[in-house]
Amino acid sequence: VGDVFLRDLLQYGGGSRLRELHLYGCYHITDLGANYIAECERLTVLNLGNCPKITVTGLEAIASRLKRLKKIYLDNNYQLSISDVLPLAQLEELHTIYLKYCTKFNDPVILRPLFRLNPQIKVVTV
Repeated sequence: VGDVFLRDLLQYGGGSRLRELHLYGCYHITDLGANYIAECERLTVLNLGNCPKITVTGLEAIASRLKRLKKIYLDNNYQLSISDVLPLAQLEELHTIYLKYCTKFNDPVILRPLFRLNPQIKVVTV
């Protein structure tokens, strides 16, 4: 699944009504695809695990539009760093970020800036 297919799926398949979207392992989804996802403003659960082309730009788009998001899965995204996930802290309803197998987050000290911005967030790393 790539950005164009995702765009068409969300546009013609009722993306505006989606509550959950699971795209684990969709290697070809980029920040452009994240912008399409950000149009699904009713999403409460988003799985972008093992989507290695998602960067801070895509996460910023998601954080700016998906105000109902409660859980986001970013497992196996080795490219992400703390500065990449910090935009998600602005989501008031977000309570869990899954970062399993993201080795840059193994040290809890690294996560402090995220917790300072949003103390309610729980981060799952194992």
